[in-house]
Amino acid sequence: MRLRKARRPSAAAAGITICPVILTGVIIIKSNTMAYSGNEPYAFISYSHADKTKVEGLLRAFFSKKKRFWYDDGVDYSEEWETVIAQKLQSSSVFILFMTNGIEQRFEIIKELRMAMKKREQSNGTYRIFVIMLERVPVKHLFREYPDVLDLLCKVQYISMSDFKGDTTDFRKLICGRSIWQHCDNISTEDENAPEERLFSLDEVYTETGYIYPYAVPIERSWNGVDFYSVNVGETDPNAVYPICMDNQWCPKEILTDPSFREDGFTNRELEQKRCAMQQREVITALIHNRQVIINRASVVNTDALAKWYMSRDVKTKEAFYTLLENGSFVIYLMYEKSPTEMPLFDVNEAQYSCWQDICREHKVYCIRMSWDDMENDDANRFEITKKISLKMQELFLTTANDRYRMDAFAKATNIPDEDKERFVSVWRYIRNIAFSADDLRSGSYTRTRFYNDMLVKTGTQIPECRLDYSKPFVCELKQIVDYNYMINLPNALKINPVSSYETGFSDYSMYEKRSQEHFRTISSDELYCSVLTFDPFFLEETYFSSGKGTDLAEAVKIRSFDEWTSYMEALDASRKRANLNEIDFHDVEVVWERYSRLMEKCSRQMPGLGFRKQTGSLSVIYRFGSYELISVYSSDSDVIRIKRGDSRLLSSKLRENLTIDFACGDILEHYEAENCFIERLRLFEGILLQPADEAFEKTLTALKKNKYCFTEDQNG
Repeated sequence: MRLRKARRPSAAAAGITICPVILTGVIIIKSNTMAYSGNEPYAFISYSHADKTKVEGLLRAFFSKKKRFWYDDGVDYSEEWETVIAQKLQSSSVFILFMTNGIEQRFEIIKELRMAMKKREQSNGTYRIFVIMLERVPVKHLFREYPDVLDLLCKVQYISMSDFKGDTTDFRKLICGRSIWQHCDNISTEDENAPEERLFSLDEVYTETGYIYPYAVPIERSWNGVDFYSVNVGETDPNAVYPICMDNQWCPKEILTDPSFREDGFTNRELEQKRCAMQQREVITALIHNRQVIINRASVVNTDALAKWYMSRDVKTKEAFYTLLENGSFVIYLMYEKSPTEMPLFDVNEAQYSCWQDICREHKVYCIRMSWDDMENDDANRFEITKKISLKMQELFLTTANDRYRMDAFAKATNIPDEDKERFVSVWRYIRNIAFSADDLRSGSYTRTRFYNDMLVKTGTQIPECRLDYSKPFVCELKQIVDYNYMINLPNALKINPVSSYETGFSDYSMYEKRSQEHFRTISSDELYCSVLTFDPFFLEETYFSSGKGTDLAEAVKIRSFDEWTSYMEALDASRKRANLNEIDFHDVEVVWERYSRLMEKCSRQMPGLGFRKQTGSLSVIYRFGSYELISVYSSDSDVIRIKRGDSRLLSSKLRENLTIDFACGDILEHYEAENCFIERLRLFEGILLQPADEAFEKTLTALKKNKYCFTEDQNG
């Protein structure tokens, strides 16, 4: 409960009668309130003002049933808040806490609980305390720093709204029933119709699941004999990621340009083993730099990269995979399936599917869907999938030819020469026409599968083989574009970040697509100039970097168990939050570097087999002006700032170009390799330039030159 008086709504808006009181010629207007002010027994209500609207709806239910209660709306403007609250709590007969996630960081609620605890002790337990849980709240986590309060919360009685499965009528009847209000000696005859009263202990309403993101409480479900936890959209860690490499058609340029791929597609065994190793490195990279990784269930049962872990003969590898499942580090996305073991609509690898079923019977996994409502007929989930995923692909096929900005971005991302751009547009017009024809037959029927058959693969071959027909126009470019859009649809719908350490070239396009969905910060060239000019990485010193063999899954899990890893995560979280502010701020870079160095030092001591080596401390700052990239590298053993420019043809002179600024722990111009899982781009800023990109670039370059460091430049794009 807040200690400052919140502004009340107008009397007319609240439907309140105004009672004028005349004192010595001055009219004082005092509004009525639901808060009880008499001498009979009443309940004291504690809640977070962040959820006042939700709570007041239930208080009106109390009021309509003639229940006596007091809450902070009963404090007069002339009264001392803390004094009145202490007096009213001391005089109350019952204490009721409305528990929501909004109570986090509300110290006034801690004070009220401690006063209630003291009164309970003084009354030898006759003073009753009830908690009404309006949301699934991780009570033990939120109150972990207050052991005395947590001890109290473990002893009191709970009513959980989630127990009523959306039946708000029964829930309101219960909270107005005898269980609570008999202690205020105010039982009405209406209470006799209340449902069977369900009061629980804390352990019954909130079970510790070990979920790695502690601010959400997944629901335990059972389907066809398999127990698992369900996670709603928004209940993952804010920095959870989706490795787009796990899509079965993922094909980075390194493989796309390989002669073996041109000849055999994914049927080439050696090439497929290489792709599998790349996928595993991507997932391990994601695990090192993030708390949670979302994996599509289709990838689990059909992708060798994951199957090699959970079907491994190495016990440590399998146990590591189980650990990541059991604490929610891996969250499994279900499309139409109602459980992680339900047979999907597509073909599966039978051996992998059977093994996965056994795992789910022995280990409770965490699963996420677009919606868990209407589990029987699945209408809500199908609607969300159609709206957030299927229609996005339809929009791509049907409108791209008419979107000149998007066409320009695609041409840049795939390096299509200027002389071929008009032919490229004509191909997209053809795609639009065949998509329209398919849509006329059945809305939303033109899928990626049909696109592959029409525009990419050889006639008579299977799509999973990915044997491209190079006689078709722009076959490689179209594959990159459609696959990228398909792969980012799911993470965008789940409100998490798609990740890949393999440069796709679609950064500018992604920012453009986001503009219509989010409010982006704007920044002037002068602000950018000042930020770059004042950045001085004085904190750089030697640190450890991974070298030699890559990290395996068991080693990644061990790293995640270090306190230094948790500390590193906290620094990354703070830095990622700062990227959403209105200014560029390099201050968090120092903290991330320091935590990163500690983690590397711990890894070098505890895990010498990974081949860590101590080397010159360096970091890279990556500025991207639209499609143009500028990289500056700072080193602890040199006064020289190394610069690398992108292709000058990509530097735009138009207004409102995108600007992103990332940094990486290391010199990405020399030392970066995909298998070095301790190097990841971390976003510092994401926004829109107020001046043309070429002007902002020149000012950035000027700021780098004016820095006290010397300056060298490599213009090879």
